[in-house]
Amino acid sequence: MPVSKNRRKDGTKAPKPAPRKRRKAEASPAPLPEDLPPRVVMEKMMANLQRGLLAEDLAGEQAADPLHAAQDIMYDAWEGATKRDRIALAKQALGISELCADAWLLLAEDEAKGIIEKRAVLEKAVAAGEQAVRRTLGEEAFEEEEGNFWGILETRPYMRARAALGRIAPHLTR
Repeated sequence: MPVSKNRRKDGTKAPKPAPRKRRKAEASPAPLPEDLPPRVVMEKMMANLQRGLLAEDLAGEQAADPLHAAQDIMYDAWEGATKRDRIALAKQALGISELCADAWLLLAEDEAKGIIEKRAVLEKAVAAGEQAVRRTLGEEAFEEEEGNFWGILETRPYMRARAALGRIAPHLTR
């Protein structure tokens, strides 16, 4: 004898299944205001503020640092209207300081032809960034500041270069 969905084999009525719990719609993050400046502009403002606060302590030494001058040029380069302008500013920054990881990064993204050349330029960016961090924060910075790197403005170019190299690594075979 056929058994209906609501009856057991012994003829008794089966209990109704428990209702499924509905998942709450995951709250999407609130949209950012449209008048919020881009990340690069905010980072430039933070760097200028930080240097301004340090200027009293360093009595102008910070302003004379070629790496900081090169990084200031890179903030302008990221806002460049054309690829040609960005590349010219990146090369200008490298003329001031070879340790400007962001300049190497921009050249890797905007000028490199092919993934092999891009990898080579990104490796230069990582090496320059690492050397810049060691020079700016000291040899022990990589151990002492582990976990805090993104919060330190001087390490961000190194972190960006390292991330860009990591993004292309799956496309490379040695």
